[in-house]
Amino acid sequence: THLNRAVVYEVLGALIEKGYVHENNRRKVKQYTAVNPQEILQTTRAHFENLRFLMPLFQAMHHRGGERPRVEFFEDKRAIERVYQSFDIANRRRIMASYSLLKEKFPQEVERWMLRTERTKTPTPTAYLLSDDPIARSFVARAKHQSVIEFRFLPRGSMYEMDFAIVDHRVAITCFEPISMIVIHSEKIAASAALLFDLAWR
Repeated sequence: THLNRAVVYEVLGALIEKGYVHENNRRKVKQYTAVNPQEILQTTRAHFENLRFLMPLFQAMHHRGGERPRVEFFEDKRAIERVYQSFDIANRRRIMASYSLLKEKFPQEVERWMLRTERTKTPTPTAYLLSDDPIARSFVARAKHQSVIEFRFLPRGSMYEMDFAIVDHRVAITCFEPISMIVIHSEKIAASAALLFDLAWR
């Protein structure tokens, strides 16, 4: 190649960040290998499905006149955990999530959430749409005695790479790579998102 080393490493860094290349640090000399193209295709399809699901919500935000909704953005893990903890106090929750990804990124928060759901005497009515994985199955087994909490699983093999929560008048979207969260405070947008969730629930 005619590219200098600095440019090569810059390009490799961008490809690693996008998930197209793996870096192997086990040896003294770094090695880089391309990700299986089929894996890249599956990830791209998952991102597309996530975007397609949320497109009506984004369009509603774009076209809505008058007062703008309050939007908060978080990148700090502790701040995101505090938002999750604020979901404990709510009248109604709708949550679509991959508990395996949540536990990988927020292990203590997932365990706290499971224990609270399992033990509380007055749980918040909640509908969960979950990726079908062992961690989600364990959560369902621990909380199935709570009559106001409902669970359904997404089709096996579905890749859901974000957390989508509608909690009263808030919509929270968590991305896992890189970790970040957007919280939209809007009664109308939350109502529109709830309609989308209910369509997926059926």
